[in-house]
This record gives sequence, C-alpha cells and structure tokens, in this order.
Amino acid sequence: MIPLVVPAEIRGADGPFVVRLSPDAVDAHDAQLRRTDENTILVTHGRARARLAGSDPGQFAGDVVLLDPDRSIMHRLIRAGSRHNTFLVTERCDQPLRHVLAAAKEWPDPIGWSGFSLNA
Repeated sequence: MIPLVVPAEIRGADGPFVVRLSPDAVDAHDAQLRRTDENTILVTHGRARARLAGSDPGQFAGDVVLLDPDRSIMHRLIRAGSRHNTFLVTERCDQPLRHVLAAAKEWPDPIGWSGFSLNA
C-alpha cells in the first residue's frame, strides 16, 4: 500500500500549504526534496522545513502535497507516478447546515447529468 498521509515534523510555517516536491525546486511552487542521512528526508520551501522518516526521496519526487504543521502530516494530493489521481470539485453543499450563507448556484447542464440516476 502506498502511504498517502505521512508523519512529518514541520517547522517555519504558519499554516498548511501546498507544494510540488522536486529535487531541483526550479519553480516558485516547488519545494526542494533531498535526503539528509540514511533515515531522513528533508523538504524545504522558503523558510518552512519538513522532516520525514525514510531513505528514498525519489518515491515523493514530483508529487503535489499538503504540508500541515498543526497536524504534523504531509498529505499526498497528487502522486506523480500514478495514472489514477482524482479530485471532486463542487460548489454544492452536501452537508446539513444550520445557517446557509448563500444559495447554491444553478449551472447549465449541457451533457444531461441532471437526469442521471444510479438507481435505474
């Protein structure tokens, strides 16, 4: 099983942030990924530093991750080596709320999904 949530000791960050892990870190959104010793991987982005247990930084190279210092985790959002990365993005609320700030937007349905049902 490929770990999607990895324990991480994160310092120098005020809150969660998303970066792509790269050995070269050539883009402003890249974090440098390198091995510091045989059991530690270091991720650096600006003044933020994250230490991960492990010996092969190549397993994370190219991945897009969420680093969360409050929870001390690195969550892999997109794995570079996977052909099956999926995100569900919606503006519709699927949680019961006591107070709704704004009504859901009505969107055009050019494909006809509104008539689609799994209970056919």
